[in-house]
Amino acid sequence: MKNINDYASISLLLNHKAAFACLVEYCGIPRASKLTGISSSTYHRRIKALEAYTGVKLVERIRRPLKLTHYGMAYYHCCSAMLEHAKAANNVFE
Repeated sequence: MKNINDYASISLLLNHKAAFACLVEYCGIPRASKLTGISSSTYHRRIKALEAYTGVKLVERIRRPLKLTHYGMAYYHCCSAMLEHAKAANNVFE
């Protein structure tokens, strides 16, 4: 990476991916919002930003309970693995 803006972009993207994984694990935005304290509107913005970034629809918005698209399910598995690796990195020091 060449400058601080690259790190800022990656940090923002990682936050969006973590929010996506969280909403899947908590079965939707309302429950994820309640359990994490992150507002529903923030979740909506982060998911829209991820969809714009990836160029694919990740979540079927007309369905309740939460339903992921095929791409959403594959992306969730990658995001979830990313978070597990981050947790493992933190455990190195314990």
